[in-house]
Amino acid sequence: MDVYENRVLRLFADRVAALLRRLRCLAARRSDLAASVEALDSELREARRAARFLDEVAVLAVPPARVTMVLARRRDYRAAYDGLLELRRSAVVELRAADLESPIDNLPGLFQTWGTLRVIAVALKLAAVHKWVVTRQRLALSLAGGAVVELLPDGEPVLTFARDGTVLQFIPERTYSHGGPLRAITYEQRPDIAVERYESDGSVAVWILDPKYKLIGDESSGAGRPVKADIDKMHAYRDAIRDAHDTRVVCFAGVLYPGDTEQWGKGIAALRTHPEDIPALEEALQEVLDPAFL
Repeated sequence: MDVYENRVLRLFADRVAALLRRLRCLAARRSDLAASVEALDSELREARRAARFLDEVAVLAVPPARVTMVLARRRDYRAAYDGLLELRRSAVVELRAADLESPIDNLPGLFQTWGTLRVIAVALKLAAVHKWVVTRQRLALSLAGGAVVELLPDGEPVLTFARDGTVLQFIPERTYSHGGPLRAITYEQRPDIAVERYESDGSVAVWILDPKYKLIGDESSGAGRPVKADIDKMHAYRDAIRDAHDTRVVCFAGVLYPGDTEQWGKGIAALRTHPEDIPALEEALQEVLDPAFL
């Protein structure tokens, strides 16, 4: 089953499914679209169940570059091929995240993904300002008809910058254990976002940010204080994560949460992170991350 023509067919089915996911989000705000989107989604799911052989077919990593006799002469395959060409005329950027398939009330996971992407967006702006070069990225993958953005929670850098012998890495779900050049001297530590700067002389500096959809106070208005356990965790990051010489390396550890900004000295903070107040968040993130790019 895993032949070129079936890979084209699966790619088309996957792209249509991605578009329907976007339409479902729109239909949540437009009641007049809900019935039509639901009907289309049901039709696609039924067709996909009837074509279970596509589960054994790999997805094309690049857009289809040749037309075979099957794609040209069989109406069903020709329809899929023509559909892909049509989709390529309007590029789509898709975010792959397991939480997007969950009910909308699963806000903690969605908030973490959104907060991480906001941090990366600010980092890319700062990199351009301070003339850093992206030497490696595992964040975006080009596909036919657009691109896929995915935060891989494997503890590896999704973005690596370099400038004059200095390397800067952005790592979601970074785990600090008892071994390695950077380690945790107590229990294992796993922040949501770690920014690690490696100098040519071997010294290291780390900035940590944890998006947390938790606060004490009024959740509806976003007026509240951070949860004590989350702030205690920031202290743990700062004190426990060290280099091979047992030196503390964390310059900043902060919570991104939907309440009011609070700071405890220069190294510990809770930053207001609210979808209706993005300029304030970007300003705060630039202040926190700018030293990493200087």
